Amino acid sequence: SIDTRNGDYEKEIYLQNKSASIGLSPQIYQVCVNDSEHTALIIMSKLDKTMDVVVKEVLLSETMDIDTKKIIILGLLKTAVEILQKLHYIGITHGDAHLQNFMFNENAGRWQIIDFGLSTESAATVNEDFTKLFDMFYTKIGLGVGTDIFEGQSISELLGSEYFNFLEERRPTK
Repeated sequence: SIDTRNGDYEKEIYLQNKSASIGLSPQIYQVCVNDSEHTALIIMSKLDKTMDVVVKEVLLSETMDIDTKKIIILGLLKTAVEILQKLHYIGITHGDAHLQNFMFNENAGRWQIIDFGLSTESAATVNEDFTKLFDMFYTKIGLGVGTDIFEGQSISELLGSEYFNFLEERRPTK
């Protein structure tokens, strides 16, 4: 449930619906507002694990070798950044991007972003440097499990310029 006292919950619902319209977040089916308790309950698609949980499971796995772990985690980070990039393309800045806000929607078969409480609407952004987002997520990997599987390399070094060129080519033109 979300707090309705500040009135921002309507903006949160609007921005999540805008994001859901292109599959980036779960569809909202119903919003139940309890005025006496100043809360709103958002009923949406069932979601499964958060991305941070999956990353920790991969890091702690005893059945995967280090290269497999790197491939899986880099793939998850790429997915998170691509979701944020697409949000920016439709004029939404999430404002609270961390791996706990990316959840797997098993019914849709894809990762989606949740929690639009700090989101803002702005002009669509197509010329943004998303390497900073990779670095932000990367620095949080391994926290709590004490594992640096990337051996001190920056996320930009790990992904290489080819990936960022690929992102650049996928940017829509206005």
